[in-house]
Amino acid sequence: MKELLLNEIIPFIGESSPYVYIPENIISIDGDKIEIEIKSENFSNEKFADLIQILSSIGSFSLHNKLEGNKEKRFYLGEKLRIRRCCYAEISPNLIINSSSILESKRKGKSFLNIFNSLTKELLFTFELDYYIIDKNSFENLYDGIRIEYETGFNKFLPLSEIHIKNDSFYKISVGEFDQNQCAGHFDNYPIVPAVFITKCMLQEIIKHSEIDEKLMNIDIDCLEMFLIKAMPINTKLFIEVQFDAVLKNIQHYKCKVIDANNEVYGYYLITLKTSKK
Repeated sequence: MKELLLNEIIPFIGESSPYVYIPENIISIDGDKIEIEIKSENFSNEKFADLIQILSSIGSFSLHNKLEGNKEKRFYLGEKLRIRRCCYAEISPNLIINSSSILESKRKGKSFLNIFNSLTKELLFTFELDYYIIDKNSFENLYDGIRIEYETGFNKFLPLSEIHIKNDSFYKISVGEFDQNQCAGHFDNYPIVPAVFITKCMLQEIIKHSEIDEKLMNIDIDCLEMFLIKAMPINTKLFIEVQFDAVLKNIQHYKCKVIDANNEVYGYYLITLKTSKK
C-alpha cells in the first residue's frame, strides 16, 4: 500500500517530501477512506503542530482519492482547520488515524479525521480541514511570481520568534523570515510558509508566556482552529497579535491574528489551552 501512496497519490497532490508525511504503516486505502497507524511522537506543547502537519497530509490523500480524474495534478490549499481533544487519556505508543472526505464542488472539499489510542480504542481527537482545490494550470498562473528551482537542501529549523509585551491581555509575537529550504515541499517549486509552522512558533511563545509551571501542571491543547486568508510568503517577517482571555480557572483562550509589517492579514487562529495537575 505504501507503493500505492508513493506512486498514485503523492505525485498528484502538489506537495512532496520533506513536507508531506509518508506513513510507514498503512492499514488500508479504500478510496477516500484511509486508515493509518503512526508512532506517537512527543506532541506536547508546540510539537502539537507536528501532529497537525501529519493529519493535513493524510487529509490531502483522502480528498484527492475522492475526486474523479485523480491522476491529474492538483494543489490542495487549506482554508479552515479545526482540531479538538475529545478525552484526556494517556496517549499510547501508537495512534490509529482514519479519514474520509466530502466534496462541496470541484473546487472545494473537506476531510474528516479521527485519531484513536491504538491500545484502548478511545477517541482522542477529531480533525476537520476545508480545502480549496486548484488545478495545476490555475495554480501556476496564480503563483507564477514565486516559482523557484531548488538548489539546496531542507532546513528543519524554524526562524526565531520573540514576544513583545503590551499588557496583561494582549501581546505581539514577531517571527523571523522563512526561507525556501525551510518550506521545501510546500508546495512543489512554489515555497509558501505552512500554517502549521506559524502555529508551532505561536504555541511555543504562548506557552512560554502563559506562566504555567510545566513541572506542576499538564498543558493540553483543548481546541485549535485556523482560518486562513491568503498564502504566507517566504522572506517576509511576520507578526502574531495575541489577545488573551482566562475563560475558566483551568481554561485559557487565545485569539491570534497573523500579519506582516504592512498589516496585511494572512489568517486568524483560535487556541484553547487546558491545564490540570500532574
